[in-house]
Amino acid sequence: MPTHFSYFQNLALAVIFAAVYYGAFWIQVHWLDSLDFVQGVSLLFIPAGIKMLSIVVGGAWGIGGVFVTSIMLSHFVWGDHGFVYALLAQIVWAGVPYLTYQILKRQLHIDDMLLSLKGSHIALIAVAISVTSSLADRSFRYAAGQVQENMFNASVWAMVLGDVGGIVLVLSLAVLLVQRLRRTHP
Repeated sequence: MPTHFSYFQNLALAVIFAAVYYGAFWIQVHWLDSLDFVQGVSLLFIPAGIKMLSIVVGGAWGIGGVFVTSIMLSHFVWGDHGFVYALLAQIVWAGVPYLTYQILKRQLHIDDMLLSLKGSHIALIAVAISVTSSLADRSFRYAAGQVQENMFNASVWAMVLGDVGGIVLVLSLAVLLVQRLRRTHP
C-alpha cells in the first residue's frame, strides 16, 4: 500500500474494503450457501479473495476495514457468542493471514508500491494465506468447542480449498476489470 496516503485516504480505503467485503459476504450467504461444507466453511468462499486483496493492496487499513465488517457479520455464521468471542475469532481470522503476508512480503522483497510483485508471488501468497488462515481459524474454533475432532482435518482442507477458489475468482475478476478499464481508457 502506498505510504504517502493521508489519514482520510487510508480511512476511505478501509471503508471501501469493508463495503466490498460486506457485498461479497452477502453474495456468499444468499447465493452460494449450497457450497457450505460445514458451519463456517464453504467450498468456494468469495470473501477470502476480498480479504487477500485488502491485505495486499490495502495493508493494515484494508484488512482493518474487513476486520470490522467481519466482526459485525460473524453472528450470521456463528450465532451470538458474545462480542469478546467474535473479536477474538476475527483477530485470528484476519490477523494470521495479515502476519503471513508481512512475513512473505519481507522474504520475497515485495515493495510497498507492489512494483516487485510477480505472478508467482501472488500464487504463493494466496496459498500461504489460505493455509494459515484456515488452520488458525479451525484451531481457534476447535479450542472453543465448535469444531469436532473427527472433522478438524477435513474442515481445514475444505476451508483452504474454498479460500483458494475464492481468491482465484476475485483476482480473475479484478484482472478482467483492469484489462477492460485499460482498453476503454488508453
